[in-house]
This record gives sequence, C-alpha cells and structure tokens, in this order.
Amino acid sequence: VSERWKNCIAIGKQLSGTRFISFKTPLDDEYFTHHLPPNLAPFTPNLLVDEVKRQNFSLGLLIDLIKGKNYYNERSLTNFGIEYKKIYICGCKLSDARLVREF
Repeated sequence: VSERWKNCIAIGKQLSGTRFISFKTPLDDEYFTHHLPPNLAPFTPNLLVDEVKRQNFSLGLLIDLIKGKNYYNERSLTNFGIEYKKIYICGCKLSDARLVREF
C-alpha cells in the first residue's frame, strides 16, 4: 500500500451538486492482519458501508477507478446491494478519452 493511501482520509464529503462521494480504496481485512503495520487504521468495505450510512447516505453504485484488482473482493460490496463497476485507470496519469466516456 502506498504512502498516499496511508495519508489519505478514508471518506470525503458529498461533492456539491452531485450524488458523488469520494473515498480511498477499501482493503480486505487480510491486508490489516498480514500486510500493513498494526498502527494503521483499517478501512474495509464494511467500514465504508457503515460510514456512508452514518452520514445518512446510501451507497448504490461504486465505481472503482484503480488499475489494481486485489485489494478487496467486489462481493463484499455487492452483498450489500451495491452495484459495482470497474474501470482500470492508471494512477497519477491523464486517462484516454475512451475511459473518460466509460465513466
């Protein structure tokens, strides 16, 4: 996990005038027990769903915009009735027009 992930807030506020909420990539529980330092606060799919509910929102669609696919199992979200869409985008680079249209 990158330093950017470690230093990023878990979940942001709703983007003004939209139904979008940004958040960092949730990680499966195993990352916190096997791959990360014990002092790192976990952010799992379950914690994401709980926090969104706490903010009085419902999460209906998650659009995953990262190139990797091994951070969490999409079923950990779809089991909550959340629709899931994956768009493979390289971080820190401008995406081509096809990916922008797909989003």
